[in-house]
Amino acid sequence: FLNNTFFFFFEESYRGCKKLGDYTLSALNQSAQSGAEPFVTLANELQLYVTDFNNQYANWKSTQGTQKSKTNTLVQNLATLSSQKIDDWEFATQQQYRKNTPEFIDIFPNGRSPFQSGSQEDRLAAVSTLSKKLNDYDSLEALRIDVNSFLASLTASFNSQKSTKAGTKMESGALEAARVKVCEELFGTYGALIQFYRKTPLEVGNYFD
Repeated sequence: FLNNTFFFFFEESYRGCKKLGDYTLSALNQSAQSGAEPFVTLANELQLYVTDFNNQYANWKSTQGTQKSKTNTLVQNLATLSSQKIDDWEFATQQQYRKNTPEFIDIFPNGRSPFQSGSQEDRLAAVSTLSKKLNDYDSLEALRIDVNSFLASLTASFNSQKSTKAGTKMESGALEAARVKVCEELFGTYGALIQFYRKTPLEVGNYFD
């Protein structure tokens, strides 16, 4: 009886917490229509916390959707790099410098591997390194322009995904703080209703679905 069951029950379920908060508030508002206490006071007090939690929940869900979209864009760019782009870049280089020539090896010292494996940061660095190396080859100006264009796109998608991920983490922190507060208020509401319905405690179940 001394533990806040709402706090622990919804520790891993923001959706469940939202559902109960909305239900309890709706039930209290219905009982408060006649102006009867303690329902008016309880509804007014709970309203603040439920509204804040629902706003934080909506922000969190929105940020999650944005993060998924940004992640997909980055994944698609990396997939393009590991197949189409590295194919195009090697082919363009070989129009000037055949494979295994000193120049080709200078441009692609580790072959395709850096562009097709490793962490996201490693593969981004590989494109950046290639871009800088091409500054030494005036005959590959068109290739350098294409590499720089793709590097800009890849960098933008990488930074956007990381920024959105950080934003999601911040939204999650705000949501968790709101969850704690609404669960504390729900526990207080439960206690007040137990006091009010102390002779008929089963009535309390009408406010908690």
